[in-house]
Amino acid sequence: MKSHPKVIWFIETIYFIVKVSCLFWVLLLKKGVIYGWGKTIGQLMEYLQEPDPYHESFRKTKRKEKQSVPYDLFLSGLTTFAFSLFILSWLTVLQKPSVFSIFLGGVGSFLWICCLLFYPLYLSSSEKNGAQRVYQTLRQLIFEHFSYTLSGFILLFLFIAITVTKNLLGLVIFPGLYLFLYQIYLQKLTNKEIEDDLCK
Repeated sequence: MKSHPKVIWFIETIYFIVKVSCLFWVLLLKKGVIYGWGKTIGQLMEYLQEPDPYHESFRKTKRKEKQSVPYDLFLSGLTTFAFSLFILSWLTVLQKPSVFSIFLGGVGSFLWICCLLFYPLYLSSSEKNGAQRVYQTLRQLIFEHFSYTLSGFILLFLFIAITVTKNLLGLVIFPGLYLFLYQIYLQKLTNKEIEDDLCK
């Protein structure tokens, strides 16, 4: 009987991940895909930071629309390009594999993963200047949060590799799983900073 709450938690978590993934793709389509990546990820990050996102309605979540700036539009366009290259090249690999298509698939996967790792930190930045936000995010990815970058890259790459070789439907739950894991990492990072401040 002690394992019963864990089973319920597991079922609720799987349901929640699928729910967030569906919200991701719906929001991305509503925002026009090409320039909608930043706004979509940003809105879902705010939703996941609610006190009880498992039972909170997404429609009731207060969302702050930030004005689009050239850097935001460029990053979203780059993410769209990387995602399109990833999908098209891997579909080609599955139908008619070749060295060139596999190479493009690898490049597309690498770029898309880099964009996905970059975006949450970029959107969380307190810098208002676009260039400073990009610089701060790159510094965090390379120097301050390298463990996040490395582990995130490995996990995302493995999930993509399994998805494209087994079933592309895995992409349906991909965004929710990624954002869910990112929030766990963010919470651990926040708790560590609090503990460090208390020890000083």
